[in-house]
Amino acid sequence: MKMTKNVNKVLPLLIFAAFFAVFLMIGLKIFDDYGPVSEERNQIDAGHIIWAYITGDKSHFPELPDLENYMNRYYGQGATFITVILEALFGFRWDVNRVWKVRRLWNFLCFFAAAVCFFWLVKKRYKSYPAAFLAVLNLILIPRMFPEVFYNDRDPLFLSWLIFSFCALMLFLRKSNIFTAALLGVVTAITINVRMFGFILILPMLLIFLKYPEKRRLLIASVIIFAVCWYVLNPIAWKNPFGTISTSIVHLTTRQRMLDTQGSTTLLFAGKYFPEQDLPWYYLPLWILISTPVMLLCMFLYGGTACFTGKGNQTKSDSGWHIIDISLTAFFVLFIIGIPILRPTLYSGWRHFYFLNFSFVWFAAYGIDRLLKSPNKWMKTGVILLECASLLITLTGMVKAHPYEGIYYNPLFRASAPDNFERDMGYTSTLECLEYLAKNSPDEKIEVMNANAFIPFSLIGLPKPVRERFSTIDWKIQRTPMKYVIFNYNNQQGNEQKFPYYAAVYDIQRNGTKLAEIFQRTNNGLLDPGQAIESVTASVNNEIASFILSEESSEIWSGAEQHDPEETITIKLKEGVLPESLELFPGDSAEASESLIFFTSADGKSGWQELPAEKYGTNGWMFANTPEKYIRIQSCSDTTDPWQIRQVLLYGKP
Repeated sequence: MKMTKNVNKVLPLLIFAAFFAVFLMIGLKIFDDYGPVSEERNQIDAGHIIWAYITGDKSHFPELPDLENYMNRYYGQGATFITVILEALFGFRWDVNRVWKVRRLWNFLCFFAAAVCFFWLVKKRYKSYPAAFLAVLNLILIPRMFPEVFYNDRDPLFLSWLIFSFCALMLFLRKSNIFTAALLGVVTAITINVRMFGFILILPMLLIFLKYPEKRRLLIASVIIFAVCWYVLNPIAWKNPFGTISTSIVHLTTRQRMLDTQGSTTLLFAGKYFPEQDLPWYYLPLWILISTPVMLLCMFLYGGTACFTGKGNQTKSDSGWHIIDISLTAFFVLFIIGIPILRPTLYSGWRHFYFLNFSFVWFAAYGIDRLLKSPNKWMKTGVILLECASLLITLTGMVKAHPYEGIYYNPLFRASAPDNFERDMGYTSTLECLEYLAKNSPDEKIEVMNANAFIPFSLIGLPKPVRERFSTIDWKIQRTPMKYVIFNYNNQQGNEQKFPYYAAVYDIQRNGTKLAEIFQRTNNGLLDPGQAIESVTASVNNEIASFILSEESSEIWSGAEQHDPEETITIKLKEGVLPESLELFPGDSAEASESLIFFTSADGKSGWQELPAEKYGTNGWMFANTPEKYIRIQSCSDTTDPWQIRQVLLYGKP
């Protein structure tokens, strides 16, 4: 009998130890599967800038700005600064690719530890291993958030430290002493350093202060320790801590983002494009509704209702669990109602509010435990089977979508969502495109245009020798004929994108939705200048007019020092050549291809008539009519910079 009792105690521990061991191994295997996102490079720079500020040594990062002038100076690095210390121990000799991987590994380890702590919280509250297990599975299997656990060191990392804070809070309530008070102060300081949203932890501390007079002295000590730690962890606050706090709050509650981006960003939402600063009030609630598993939503509503109507599992009023209940409810209500009222500028999806998943899963656990203890066996069995089936279906979908679990929509919205909402918000699929080109392109130097793909940031996901093979430029300012284009479909409607003079060679799809695509230059119809063009003349600097036919990128025809809109380039075609379109690649001065006009003539002396043409791609123009023997190009740009042409390509029939 005693042996059976011991087995009943040990067996669940072994099962859940095995579960967390498997989860750890999976994370260690896949932590670098996801493509880099722009914030990762910025956060790496932020860590280096803070190191330089603290040590006064900028020799390792001379190209980076000072902390006071850095755009992201109010984002703390306290939770990830250990990775900078590791770099310092190795003399900052790590390549950025290794730094990127180390930071991702650290982010995952924080979430792993938070999952263990969350398991402990649920187990302690309900004295139920099954309830704790299902609760942790619900936390882990949130498809939208799961990939960001690795690469987003602000939002899921904030969730992790929020869980740590509540664990520290419960330890303080269970056994109040100087150690638990100090632990609570330090963990709270790090949490707020990750995201200023952490100041919402003032609420549970206030509840403790009011409810437990005997703990007030230690709680005040904890607050003092918190203040000191927060100050130490925020170098930007060393000169003016209160000013830093107020400025950070302004950034959170106003449209500061619009000032940073000049209001230029638009987001696809509910089938329409909205300026980032003018998203509708229901932006956050709708995103939560469409991207959270349905079963989790249902269990959250059921558990939350049962908790606050006094039905189901009750805890003693002095146990402290009600403080978590009240706090997480207040957090959820505050942000769901407060965001539509304050109307700050929001970002893609609801990643900045992933910490609300703590509320979702916490109250879902309340509902799960109530059902597990229900006297109605049929209801208990049916709902638990449904819960397990939902988790299994979600897991299967995540495995199939890997490493793009973040494109998840729940079944209620899956069919209509891809063309109405953003897709690959982190542009993580760009890395796979780069890896494909690195493996399949025969070129020693791979020339690729960046079309909504954030290639400069994605390159850090490649080892240095591979990374150095790439030469990239934005497709909107293409100055030479690049061989490839990488296009990311995030914030786009439909699955079709075309680039003139290019053909699709590779795409990435999940659930019938394209995430990214590679296009390769075809040169179909490209006319050989030697066989198609008899001569080139220019009204200014005629002696170098032939440079526009050269493939040498350093040979550039340039007009007058101050641009004259009457300047022209005239191309004389050989007999029988019938151009259909033209590509003009500008030089190093201001872009002028948007303001070109064309004329044609049979003899080049008289009878010049305007040749209608439509913009075709980045630098191309499609002729409405077939040109005669002469084509004249004129730039009507109002810029004062000289008109420059690096190369002209003609397409048509020889």
